Amino acid sequence: MKATNLSIGKEYEVYLPDKYTNQVMAADYWTEIDGKTLLLVELNEPVQEGHEYHCYRIENKIYQGIWTNSHDELIQMYRETVEPARSCLIHRRVRPYYLQQLFRQDKLCNL
Repeated sequence: MKATNLSIGKEYEVYLPDKYTNQVMAADYWTEIDGKTLLLVELNEPVQEGHEYHCYRIENKIYQGIWTNSHDELIQMYRETVEPARSCLIHRRVRPYYLQQLFRQDKLCNL
């Protein structure tokens, strides 16, 4: 599927959100441009004059773009925050994030 920038008319291939982009925010689509991830969220109001540069058209709907880290960095951040939480247990419950970081620093995370 293609998204067209309203300001310059350039087209970009877009993808449905995945677990890596969803950790940032719930977006409708995403793409990667110049090493950064652009999350696209449907805009339910008219585009303000002068703001076309960060808006995109996909199948006759308008989406606003929000920039974040590269997709590779999002994958790495997901692995650092979510996957350790699945493997580290305290009293048969998943450790809260702040405890993961505490135990990770002391190398006690591998129970």
